[in-house]
Amino acid sequence: MPAAKIGLPGYSGGMVLRRTPHAVYDTLYHLVWSPKYRRDVLQGEIQQRLRELFTDIAEQYDITLEEMEVSPDHVHIFCSFPPRYSIAQVVTRFKSLSARAIFREFPRIKRPTRQGRREAPSRGARDSHARGD
Repeated sequence: MPAAKIGLPGYSGGMVLRRTPHAVYDTLYHLVWSPKYRRDVLQGEIQQRLRELFTDIAEQYDITLEEMEVSPDHVHIFCSFPPRYSIAQVVTRFKSLSARAIFREFPRIKRPTRQGRREAPSRGARDSHARGD
């Protein structure tokens, strides 16, 4: 069941509370990750397909995408999701489901990479309320 959006009475800011049958929440997370070795592979038709996949995954798992950017070497997703999911579950769903589909549809990007390059951190997440917004 999709979460219902409700406004906070008397609050003129942009805060939107979301409601499920057992919770009221206002969570916004900025998720960032890059492909292995931060290779520039997220371009052209792969970039477009990733946007479609992320939108489909978000709809399937009741995740609200506020903003999304797929750059050639990394991905930013600003999203909200019900408290029944942990950050790790959401990141894992986005990364594993999209990677599986991309490798199946574009097998050329799963080629071996150069040895000796340091791998960038695989993911990061930050609660947007930590900035004081």
